Amino acid sequence: MMMNTEVIFIRHILEPRYDPITHEWPEGDETEVVYLNVTSLSYAKAFRDYGVTNSKMQVIRSLTEIPEFDEVDISGIRYVEFSRQRIGNKESIILKEKNA
Repeated sequence: MMMNTEVIFIRHILEPRYDPITHEWPEGDETEVVYLNVTSLSYAKAFRDYGVTNSKMQVIRSLTEIPEFDEVDISGIRYVEFSRQRIGNKESIILKEKNA
């Protein structure tokens, strides 16, 4: 487990919306940086539990709600959501490597 790993949540902006705080119409992607605990799933466990054979998978865990996102960047590698579990206010998300 990698403790306090920088995780960047990326949300693609399809149509610009006015931001009343900055008085701008943002374009491109919105990002939010948080520090979470990240666990890598082995290929054997990913295949046994999820039937995924061709990609690296990570699990991120938080004691608070995780923001909505389209992609996640962990150590320069992009991931997409594979599954999500919430128990109370604790949340775990399994991520699958993008384009794999």
